[in-house]
Formats: sequence, C-alpha cells, structure tokens
Amino acid sequence: MEKVKDLLKKTEEKFGVNSNEPGLCYCRGLYHYFRKNPSQALVEFQKSLRNHAYASSAIRFMIDIYLNPQQELFYSCEGMRIYPFISENIESIEILIGELDYRHFYLEKAVLSTYCNVILRNDFANAQSFLKGIIAENPHFAPAMLCLCLTNLLSTKTVDKETLKEITKLRMNPRWGDDSERAWLHVADFLMQARMYDKVEALLKKCLKVNRSSMKALEMMGMVYER
Repeated sequence: MEKVKDLLKKTEEKFGVNSNEPGLCYCRGLYHYFRKNPSQALVEFQKSLRNHAYASSAIRFMIDIYLNPQQELFYSCEGMRIYPFISENIESIEILIGELDYRHFYLEKAVLSTYCNVILRNDFANAQSFLKGIIAENPHFAPAMLCLCLTNLLSTKTVDKETLKEITKLRMNPRWGDDSERAWLHVADFLMQARMYDKVEALLKKCLKVNRSSMKALEMMGMVYER
C-alpha cells in the first residue's frame, strides 16, 4: 500500500491541475477503501462517477462502504452479537442500487436489495426463499451465502450451520473476493467459538493465501495461537 501511495502521488504531480481526473479519483478511492478510510473513499468514488467507465464499479464499492463502513464482520458468534446497521446508510444503498449496471451486476443487485429488505423491513421469509433460489442456481456465489447467514441469524437468533459448511467449500472468485474472504472469516469465527482451532487455522490460512493484508484474518490467527 505504501508503494501505491507513492505511485498515486507521482501520478497526481503529472496531472497537475487535472488531478481530479475520474480514473485517478477511482484509484484513490480504492486506495482509501483498502486503507480502511471509508469517508475519503466515498469522496473519491463520488468524483469518479463522472466517467461511465468507472461508475458502476465505484458505485459497487460505495454500496459496500455504506453496508459495512468499518469493513468488519457482520456479526460475531461470541454472544451472538450483530453489529449495528445505520438506517440512513441502507436507504442510500437503495438509491445507489438503481444506478448499478444491470448487465454486469444483476446478481449483486438482487442480493444487495435483499440486505435492504431484511435490515429495514425485516422481510425474512421472502429473503431466505429468494437467496436459497439464487444459491441453488449459483452454488459458489459468496455474496448470497453471506447474506443468507445474516438473514437467518437476524430472524432466528441461531447460526446457519448448513450454509457455513457450504462456505468452507467455496472457490475463490476474484469478482467476489471481498465477500468470499468475509464469508470464510464468519465460518472461522463460528469455529473459534466451538474451539475447533485446527480448522480455524486452516481457514485463516486460506484467507491469507488470497489476501496477505487481511487484518481480520491475522488478528484471528493471533487469537488461535493464544488459545
């Protein structure tokens, strides 16, 4: 990330007065997103919307920030803690979903709309049925599996062990990389509470193999070694 920071600085110097060029803003947005600086990332992604080439991808990252500003897990199996969602953020997501390119994000749009229906309207039954239908047709679609786990926890206050089991079999798809990583971390969190440390370690190594900068995976790995 430090190398990226230097590259961005050099590029900004070359652009000079045009340093708010949409492509450069999009790159800065990504940089701040991965540095866990959501407010600045939103500012940069908003600027990048002026160019259609970056708009849909930028909107997808903006939605993820509104849904999960701290880029944390949605819940923890320890004490069944569900991290709070901000209603205003979810309402902003509903607006942004309409601007996503349907051709490239039709599955993501469906799942993101389900998050809104579950969090704002507690529409659990329809959400569960809908998500299971998507997963049946797309068995390795991590975003739907992650949403189903949260939906079941919100509706029944219990962990969806069957879906967690399926998540462990997920193959990494770069398009849904962040969701795949988050899903694996949720399984690791569940296994941690069950004291199945060998399985937790194996899953965390799987996360770190695809993302050496996964701070949550490193943090959990430290907890495994402590215990």
